[in-house]
Amino acid sequence: MRKALRKNSLSVILKTGMSSLARPSWNIRRTLIVFACCLTAAGYFLGQNVSWGDSSASYSPNNFPLRDAVAPNSSSTLPASSSVRVPGYSLSAITPEAWTQLTERLKKMVSHHRGNVAIYLQDLKTGQTWTYHPNELFPAASLIKLPIMIAVFSRIHSGELSLSQTMALHRHNRVGGSGTLKWQPDGTRFTISQLLDHLIRESDNTAANMLIEAVGGIPYIQSQLPRVGLVYTQIHRQGMSLRSGYVAKENYTTVSEMAMILRKIYKGQMIDTTSSRLMMDYLLLRKPVRSRLAKALPAGWEIAHKTGLERRACHDSAIILTPKGDFILAVLTGKNRAYRPAKQFIINIGRLTYRYYGGLAPSRRSRRRYYAWVRRSRHRPHHYRHRL
Repeated sequence: MRKALRKNSLSVILKTGMSSLARPSWNIRRTLIVFACCLTAAGYFLGQNVSWGDSSASYSPNNFPLRDAVAPNSSSTLPASSSVRVPGYSLSAITPEAWTQLTERLKKMVSHHRGNVAIYLQDLKTGQTWTYHPNELFPAASLIKLPIMIAVFSRIHSGELSLSQTMALHRHNRVGGSGTLKWQPDGTRFTISQLLDHLIRESDNTAANMLIEAVGGIPYIQSQLPRVGLVYTQIHRQGMSLRSGYVAKENYTTVSEMAMILRKIYKGQMIDTTSSRLMMDYLLLRKPVRSRLAKALPAGWEIAHKTGLERRACHDSAIILTPKGDFILAVLTGKNRAYRPAKQFIINIGRLTYRYYGGLAPSRRSRRRYYAWVRRSRHRPHHYRHRL
């Protein structure tokens, strides 16, 4: 009797299951579930074979120094030629054929842009380089804040400053333009580390004035430029003005010198290895809004960059950390009729280059999630430290 009941119940279950499988909705659902499981399994097994460390670099997240805890003049066990890059895949770099195609397409894009353009592209793994007007002078705009940061670390290296030293905000430090420090009350104290955060992450002009004052003024920064190899780059007080028209002494720079700064930071050769690490840390900060070369950055890639926008000039200089090898991409534009086409031109240059390095542009959903994360993080200015 029991065997008969079991047999009948089993037959009922089988019939019910077969009838469910015959439903179109269940077939679609089952197919999607099986497909998702296959993708998960493939991702797991592929992930076991992917090497996230670069055997040629001695950097790892465990030995990355927190900027407030390490003195930049301290001795380091890294050799001077080692890279301070963030670890990525250890795959082959872009092929020579793809490099040729990329540079040819870049030439065509440049020929259609209205205004002055200079581009510097260098693969940091193979050393192959392509340039367009590398030594043409452009108004530096906010790119001049890179030499300001270098001057600060030069003072720290000599023991005259420290990242934990504090400065009070005074009325004469305030200036308009980008940044949020101009809204802080007089007497508010900030550490040198916090000022560098605002200088690079927000391109804060008030932070720039305070750091210039901290190092001893513009004459000291001018004296440091030749020491780090900057010949054409200039900095003047008039060039720091926010006027949209002509200024008596403009701050000028070239795309080759901006790329040289980034290359030395990447290789640990700017002042010393630890200072280069800390500067790379600041450049890797997530900006409040993705702009220019960061706009079309593929998911999972990293960008260490500084932008500039002033007096019809629109720039972006970046180190791009990619699965197929890292590269420097610096794009300087001048005499633009409007800023929006210039920004879009830089975005297109980045998108084309990323495509040849095997990258895919982020989806609308990923961009919305990024902006939502930025909005949630605005009240925590040092949230990124927990991610180091």
